[in-house]
Amino acid sequence: MGKKRGTRPRLSNQNLDPIPADKVDLVWEDTSYLDREDTPLVLKRPDTPGSNSERYTKGEPLGWGDDEHLSSLVANSLLWELSELIEDAIHAVFGKRRRGGRPREKTATEWLLFQMAVFLYGSFRAANRNLNTINRNWKFPTEQKKWNMLKKVAEQAWPDHPKRRLSQKPVTRDNEYYFRTTYMNPWVINRLQKAATGASLEAALFIDLLDPNTGSISRPDLSQVIAADGTWTLGAFKNPPPGMPGHNPKHRYDPNVRSMPGDEKSSGYCVVAAVVRGPYRQERIPLFGLILDEPGLSDANLATQTVIKMKKDFPHLTQGIRCVAYDMALRSADCDRLMDHGILPITKTPRTSQGKTAAVNLGPHTFKTPDGEIENKIVALNGIPTIMVFDGTGKSYHQPLRRIRTQIKPPGKRIRKHIVYTQWEIPDHPVVPQHMVGAITWIRNNSTPQERKTKRHTRRTRALSLDPPVVGGCVGVKCCEVPL
Repeated sequence: MGKKRGTRPRLSNQNLDPIPADKVDLVWEDTSYLDREDTPLVLKRPDTPGSNSERYTKGEPLGWGDDEHLSSLVANSLLWELSELIEDAIHAVFGKRRRGGRPREKTATEWLLFQMAVFLYGSFRAANRNLNTINRNWKFPTEQKKWNMLKKVAEQAWPDHPKRRLSQKPVTRDNEYYFRTTYMNPWVINRLQKAATGASLEAALFIDLLDPNTGSISRPDLSQVIAADGTWTLGAFKNPPPGMPGHNPKHRYDPNVRSMPGDEKSSGYCVVAAVVRGPYRQERIPLFGLILDEPGLSDANLATQTVIKMKKDFPHLTQGIRCVAYDMALRSADCDRLMDHGILPITKTPRTSQGKTAAVNLGPHTFKTPDGEIENKIVALNGIPTIMVFDGTGKSYHQPLRRIRTQIKPPGKRIRKHIVYTQWEIPDHPVVPQHMVGAITWIRNNSTPQERKTKRHTRRTRALSLDPPVVGGCVGVKCCEVPL
């Protein structure tokens, strides 16, 4: 997201330069949060100054028409394999036939093909009209319907697979509605989501993503970071539901949509997606994409729950997951839940409700030096632990600490959760006294059970500092090349 108007710039903690105390707008022990919510993604024109849409438009387009897109989909094995997963899930839930009667007329392959046609043509009515119209611009003889053309493509693409065929008549809107409302129920969708997530994890491991042998907890590799983000998409109908501005009772509407942030006249869904990336620009595999429809649940909560569930469902495929990066600010409870399962959160530190810099007093810590031990109070400033130092004139500074390494303690008999500790060092800087240079201390990142009942330890701290050599540009789905 771009920087909002009228907000103060964030403090940069990506270096170890001391921050003057009089330049920091602190409100001590203020645990309030500034309300932040994701908004629809709006791309600027490429020639607009400061536009970042180049990464979305880079590369030559394929130059295909709608017919070529549908034909390539029919000739792609992924369409048929996905339809087999849907058929298996339907068979597991409903059995061979649903409540007796004649067999189902349309297959899952044809339903998926109609969904692609809806995406290409813009609406269900346009898809139904185009699939039944005469196509005069195809290499087959003229005066043929597009559906007949797709049938011949399937026969030519899969001569050795007699089951990969399309029916005589195309899918209608009634067929699509009956299939979606009857067979695509929550039980079938949950089985499909689990199968699709497992296939995505296997594909990621096949191209050396999420490899547990690369990187480490202290220096995670980009391929070991799950980048998640939430964005908004329009609903199926332009007419908003009752209670929203612009509702027309004579037109159809989707009762599950809600108003978009910043645009009360538009309604849609909040979609939470997560990907895993490789070293190359377009090397990424989506792991999940879910619609946020549960009341009281934020997009960050849904992303956290899904990643933890994925780690529990596929323990043999998720050993290489080191971090979860989220474009928006994860709440302290989400950070604790991720670290309880051995995953480090990479996120922004939210500002207070007054727009002030987030800060919390972590209390005195013991620093070990070659000559002995010293004790100093640590203040977490915008997520980074700092100590207070003074120069020769008596001016005070917040000196950021240098992260040395991160260690995760596995669950034990008494504490059945992972505990994350980070080792920090006082850097060598002119304002730092020489007897304190190189002093090392350990800071616990998880909140203690007592802190979880009152004020969480993670509300103002980060498990990983946003160091460019460590994290780079791995934060967020939309902001994949813009470090925090």
